Order: sequence, then C-alpha cells, then structure tokens
Amino acid sequence: SQAAVPIAALLTRIEAARQRSDPNSLLNRALRVAVLPVTGAPGDGDSALLRQMRRELPKFGLVVEDTPDNADFIVAGTVAITPKGANEGVEITWSVHDAQKHDLGKVSQLHDVPKGTLAGFWGDVAVVVAEQAAGGVNDVILNGTGKRKPAAAASP
Repeated sequence: SQAAVPIAALLTRIEAARQRSDPNSLLNRALRVAVLPVTGAPGDGDSALLRQMRRELPKFGLVVEDTPDNADFIVAGTVAITPKGANEGVEITWSVHDAQKHDLGKVSQLHDVPKGTLAGFWGDVAVVVAEQAAGGVNDVILNGTGKRKPAAAASP
C-alpha cells in the first residue's frame, strides 16, 4: 500500500508522455467539432445561425465536421422566443458535449427585440450572434480538454 501512491504518479506521467507523443491525441491535433442543426428560430434563423456558427468556429483553430461521427465535440443551438408586450425575449443557447455525449457546458444569449423582428431573414443578426457566441463555445471546449490557459494576472 505504501508503493501505491508513487506507482499511480508514475503511471500518470507515463500516460501523459504517451499522449504528448501520439499524433492523434487531442494534445497534438486540431479539435474536431460538429455543429448540429439549430432548432426553434423563426424565419430563416435555424439555417442562418447554423451557417454562421460553422463559419466562426474555425477562427479559433477548430475543424468543423459535417456530422458528429468523427467529431471530438458536438455543439447544438436552440432558440426560444417569449412574448414581452411589444417586444419578444430571445434566448439562444449553445450546448457543448464531448464525443461520449457528456454535457460540458452551455453558452446562453438573451436579447429583447421588437415583436416580429426575427420572423424573416436573420442576416446580420445571425452574424453577430455567432461572433459573440463562438468565443464562449471555444472556451467550453478548451475547458473540456484542459487546453484553456488561465487568465493572466492583472498587473498592479
């Protein structure tokens, strides 16, 4: 029993070294992400948000896959609209899962817009939504891999 702790530490170091030397390890290759179809958006929002998120994620060095078959991570977007008088509350949620379907986290965006604003073409709205959400999705993925670097300490 006295040898268990040093043996466990040795095995951990061996496994870490093996992963660093494996070219297929997540430590040594670009992460692959599947972005599933977005659901719940009015107008062309589902397709516009999907298209824009697939355009934004590669800016973080992620490889976007068409299907989850070869993906390391899966991103799914949902949109919920709730009436708020003359406005509508829009909640867009981007859920991130690993390949084994473990929930890693969510990125949520909340907006109030005039009623009917999103009933047609989303256009620039989808661009801005994806630009703002992609960084958060990337952070969730990096947290899931342990690749996220801690924020630098503020200088005095």
